[in-house]
Amino acid sequence: MLQRTNTLNEKRIEELKKQMKSLLCSASGNDLLQELELIDNIQRLGLAYHFEMEIQTMLQRIFEDADIQVLDHNVDHCANLHRVSLQFRLLRQAGYYVSPDVFNKFKDKHGEFKFNLTSDIRCILSLYEASYLGFNGELIMDEATDFTTKHLEYIVNKLSSQSQPQPLASEIQRALEIPLQKRIDRVEARHYISTYERDECRNESLLEFAKLDYNLVQSIYQTEIREILSWWDGMDIRSKLPYVIRDRVVEGYCMTLALKSEPQYSLARIILAKIYTMFSVLDDSFDMYGNLEELGPLTHAFQRWDIGDTNDLPEHMKVIFLEMLNVIKDIEVETITRGQFHGLSYLIQEIKDYTKGLLEEAKMLFSGEVPTLEKWLQIAQVTIATNSFVVAAVIGVEEFAKKEVFEWIASKPKIIECSYLIVRLVDDIGTFKVEQDRGIILSTVSSCMKDDGISEMSAIRKLQKRAKSLWKDMNEECCQSNPVPMSVLKIILNFTRDGELYYAGGVDGYTISNGCTKDIVASLLVDPVPI
Repeated sequence: MLQRTNTLNEKRIEELKKQMKSLLCSASGNDLLQELELIDNIQRLGLAYHFEMEIQTMLQRIFEDADIQVLDHNVDHCANLHRVSLQFRLLRQAGYYVSPDVFNKFKDKHGEFKFNLTSDIRCILSLYEASYLGFNGELIMDEATDFTTKHLEYIVNKLSSQSQPQPLASEIQRALEIPLQKRIDRVEARHYISTYERDECRNESLLEFAKLDYNLVQSIYQTEIREILSWWDGMDIRSKLPYVIRDRVVEGYCMTLALKSEPQYSLARIILAKIYTMFSVLDDSFDMYGNLEELGPLTHAFQRWDIGDTNDLPEHMKVIFLEMLNVIKDIEVETITRGQFHGLSYLIQEIKDYTKGLLEEAKMLFSGEVPTLEKWLQIAQVTIATNSFVVAAVIGVEEFAKKEVFEWIASKPKIIECSYLIVRLVDDIGTFKVEQDRGIILSTVSSCMKDDGISEMSAIRKLQKRAKSLWKDMNEECCQSNPVPMSVLKIILNFTRDGELYYAGGVDGYTISNGCTKDIVASLLVDPVPI
């Protein structure tokens, strides 16, 4: 019965997909605002992967032909700002450079954003979301963030004081907590389906398409997580270790899923989940077990990468080493079967670097000294493992898995540097209390407190400010000429978004998997969208 239902749904999805292609074609080149809103809705509903070429063609034409600075005098100022903000955001998200000067026309003679703009919540929300695509040095984008944040907070407080729950208040509050630029596609899709359903101007076919597609993709994820759990249970590594490690396979899968969430990239997600799980085992072994006499030989075994050279390893350390080699062997077999011969050597090198970084962390931890911030970041950039996961994701995507892409990743370009710094900062802020309770003093928070002689809260505020600046650098890097496709840059963006989501609000969402993480897991893997 379930198989028959899925077959019928897939048939209906194909029918709706044809309708949406026709809708995109008819919208192209006509009413610009309707065109932009259609693209935005398709992207936020999680359907963009069906129409990549169509959307790319439309945005390219909009970038080349439409003058974003020309205002429509047939509509009010707020409608113009909504259109300009949406156009600015969609183009910058796609890697097109648009000057922030387009917003100067919405300022008064004193250089302030016009107060009458605040009468339209949609307009203010559009400008707010656009402001998070700013670069460092773009003062007007900072002003836009401050202006819109102030008024959105006022609106939330006003709506929240009413006796009846206001859906708009929760939408604005969500935007204030995590703007669109920092959201994960699949998590946003589930949320936006509910939001779009309340939109009086919704397209019923688009809504039906989004619901059916979300549930179909969820069924693919369910198949994948069953395979990963079977692998984990079969390995039974927890019973072979004399210390406790975290059992967070499902959470790890959901976190890495974000890097390549489109249904056709099943291999990438399975590779990522297995690497993430094994890295978690290594991280716990170095952090919580912490016997340097055994961790040193384990690290050296990884550097040699020889399955026959494990005689100096204790049995439980041998288990970890051999299981990691088994994972890599499985990846090798799978990729060679697909005729793919690049990437594995880069992943092995990343694993070697990761274990060396963990050993350096362990030595630093045993010294009992809090390092300077810069010294800590030199090591922590390796153990946050941005490169490892980006390489793992690219290996699983056949069209990206080319030598030049892996060479570019290995060169540690600025966008990757920004990513690991952001994730390191939000990770350390989120895990600070938990790590302290476990006796772990290594953290950007501790180092910042020591370097500057400031309190914990002051250090956190300073690090959050640095993370905000790094996001602006990432935005700029995405609009530069890069030797890799935008889709590869998006993997890096998604890794960064993962950190923002799972460590939001100063909570370690991986270790403490109730609350927000539990809700995310349920929406991605358990609860289908009601049709």
